[in-house]
Amino acid sequence: MVQSASGVALPSHSPGMEPVRVHGLDPKGIKASPNTSWAFPGFPATSWSYLTEDTAARTERARRTAVALPLCRHRLSHPRSIMRRMSQTLDDDVRRSLARRVAVLRVSRLSGLITLVAALVLAAVWWNDPLPLGALLPWGPQWLVLSGGLFLFVGIMIATFTPRGLVPFFGMCAVVLVLLEGFLWWWTFEHSSFNVGALLAQALAMLSVGIMIISHVMLRCLGESLGIASDDPTSPARIRPFLRPGETGEAPEQSAAAAWTARPAPIGQRAIPLVPAIVFVIATMSLHAVAQPHTQTHASTSSTGPSEYPAHIGTTVAWQQDLPTLQEVAAGPAGPLILTDTGITALDPRDGTSLWSYHRPGFSCTALPNGPFSRKDLVGSRLALSPDRTHLACRIPASGKGDHDALTIVLDARTGQVTGQHASHSTWALQLTDSALLDGATAYDLNTGEVRWTLPNPGALTGGDVKRRDVRSGAAGHSSFVLMSTPSGDNTGLRATATVVLISDSEPDATTKVSNIAVDPFTDRLAIINGWTVHYTGSSDATAQAVTLDSLAGREDKAAVPLGETSGPNTIASTISDTITTYPSYSPRTRDEVVASHGPWAETVFDPGTGNVTPASRYAGVATATIDFTKIATNDTLEWAFTLRPSDGSGGAVVPVDERATYSSPTLIASKLTRDEPLLPGQANPASQFGEALTLLQAPGATVVVFNSAYGSSSGHSQRGPEAGHAYRIHGLPEGAS
Repeated sequence: MVQSASGVALPSHSPGMEPVRVHGLDPKGIKASPNTSWAFPGFPATSWSYLTEDTAARTERARRTAVALPLCRHRLSHPRSIMRRMSQTLDDDVRRSLARRVAVLRVSRLSGLITLVAALVLAAVWWNDPLPLGALLPWGPQWLVLSGGLFLFVGIMIATFTPRGLVPFFGMCAVVLVLLEGFLWWWTFEHSSFNVGALLAQALAMLSVGIMIISHVMLRCLGESLGIASDDPTSPARIRPFLRPGETGEAPEQSAAAAWTARPAPIGQRAIPLVPAIVFVIATMSLHAVAQPHTQTHASTSSTGPSEYPAHIGTTVAWQQDLPTLQEVAAGPAGPLILTDTGITALDPRDGTSLWSYHRPGFSCTALPNGPFSRKDLVGSRLALSPDRTHLACRIPASGKGDHDALTIVLDARTGQVTGQHASHSTWALQLTDSALLDGATAYDLNTGEVRWTLPNPGALTGGDVKRRDVRSGAAGHSSFVLMSTPSGDNTGLRATATVVLISDSEPDATTKVSNIAVDPFTDRLAIINGWTVHYTGSSDATAQAVTLDSLAGREDKAAVPLGETSGPNTIASTISDTITTYPSYSPRTRDEVVASHGPWAETVFDPGTGNVTPASRYAGVATATIDFTKIATNDTLEWAFTLRPSDGSGGAVVPVDERATYSSPTLIASKLTRDEPLLPGQANPASQFGEALTLLQAPGATVVVFNSAYGSSSGHSQRGPEAGHAYRIHGLPEGAS
């Protein structure tokens, strides 16, 4: 034994024993205490610690290793008092490290909470943009709410009871849900052209909940590893602000949590949680803004192409285009408009180049109810144009159901600019005046897209004889919408009429009921061209006149134009030529007799642009032209071609058919036309499947001929050769081209 200066007997150094260092209070070692209930092997438990040099080194390494262990480890078997004493032995470096970890985790948790609140706000704003989520995803609202609620409930349970083994599983679920929401947004955007912001907001909410819950669990695990209970005021998982030093019942220098509770955080540090939240929110909003569902090329000014319709059919094909798909071709203000499954393109009639375009991924316009034709023809079925042709509207269907299951798009037909879009329904009619759009029962301004008014119950408004379902799609009057009753007529003479209600596009209460409006007896459709229609002068005879709808409504004073006796308007010939073309009077023949005798299908042509009335025998346009599909001699060879012969005997047009670029052989096409289309050769008529093989259109500046090369093919679009890659070929025949 060795006597110390204080009189304490110390064990002497024995042979084989390492030199002994006696520690009192070592600032970087372990603080001895009379209450210490543990000692190192070979040394008595006293108020002093006896450590060899090697033992002290091993203890220091063990202490630092313990701090570096994963936070969420198994609970130590020591009593809480022992863990508390161990937490009190942390040196300054370890305290700073723990303080940084606590600060990062608390910032992450608070940022997750702030981001969650912002995500919920974005979800509320984007829920019905551009359509109600139930219309885009029929299972969407219920699935999203249930998944989000279940995810939040599981997270709260994990945060409350701290089942550490579920933390990795919860984190994996968070990642899967975020990726799933992102994939749903991308898939919907690519396949249906709808940018569903609610899905992005949902993904952001899932991400924020995952960050918030996992950060909270890690804070709880950290506190438990240091022996700090979750209800302790100094627990790192504490939601409320920490108590200041001295408020915990122990001296600051004795508290293991003194490093993160020592002083209030500066204002700058308190704002740190906002930074990640702002970054996440800005990133989400930027993705929603940048990922535009459409791409556009605009005409710098109003389209510079011709605005007048050709007086004659062009004799030579000046240009042509091949398209794999085609939904519709229409006459715009300065040339043809082409609708495909990628968008709408306005063509220059002189050379076929693009004037402007509007493209969307997965773009597919639905057929409009009560349009000019009852079938899904390539003319007049999907695009609705205003009477002056300055605006066009189409409807994009969604996959869901509900009060709104489609999106209506309105474009300026001169420049391609989007002037409005709104939620709609696939069964509602689209009808346009020069300044307004009637979509179902709501009128919208064509230039601004704003709501003008909502139509009351049409049955109550009109006495019950006109229903909302009878609203016609397409062009109306220049300032009057048209509600049409069910046409009435007889089989003999084929004279069909309808009663219409004309409604002012600015004042829905200003209505006018008009009877004896002539209807196509074959299609039961009105013929409305540039605001003009056909009106019988009497209640029983077949004498008709061309009159503007606004004149019938008393909103303008424009003289009617006599058309003579007729059985009604030929809606197909009128639509493709932008004229009022009438049938002859078929009385006393019946419908079957007229069809069996192959017409004739045109008697009089009225041009609203010029005001001229021309007999069919002297008209040079497409309304009365004869179409034939035969072989012609070209360079000492016989080639298949479509021929267009005006009824006035003037020069026609020859549209050759390239056999190498057709899905169906010309021979098969000819046999099918002969078998199924006995009215070819002949004029455009409703008794034939007009638009199946050949579509004609008279547009400003040119006559357009569309040939369906897959017509007659029983196998669809199976290619016949290496050069056969397109189903439709568009030919442009400008007037005066040679």
